[in-house]
Amino acid sequence: MTGPRILLCLLLLVFGGGGAQAADGSAQAFLMAIYRHYPGKVGMTGLPLDSDADIRHYFEPSLATLMIEDRKAAATRDEPPTLDGDPFVGAQEWEIKDLHVSVAEAGADRAVGTVAYKNFDVPVTITVDLVHTAQGWRIGDVHWPDGTLHGLLTAK
Repeated sequence: MTGPRILLCLLLLVFGGGGAQAADGSAQAFLMAIYRHYPGKVGMTGLPLDSDADIRHYFEPSLATLMIEDRKAAATRDEPPTLDGDPFVGAQEWEIKDLHVSVAEAGADRAVGTVAYKNFDVPVTITVDLVHTAQGWRIGDVHWPDGTLHGLLTAK
């Protein structure tokens, strides 16, 4: 009796969810892996983006290139980059509480994440455009309450 039940459970796990749920789960897992670093006080949490490889691991190629080029241009001018804060929360400092992350499918190889939290007890909601690339899920843009990451990097 145990053998058939195990087989049935395995079949349901493999085939029961359908493609949309599997893709959505992957996007959800990707976004959760990022935001799990944020609850708490600045300096103790966050996800460092110290290298080009770090940036390319989280952002789709064209957005990653904008971020890397901005960082390099600012370094040659001995100035801070245009993105002078954390792209995942849109701030230089944070104290994240009550974090909630959800992801909805937005077409083939696309999803939209909604990230809601309190930063210093002020409610904040951002959306994250997600794109499935050959390397896996990547961020296509981040929409903060006062603008977007792509817009910040291309406004000159």
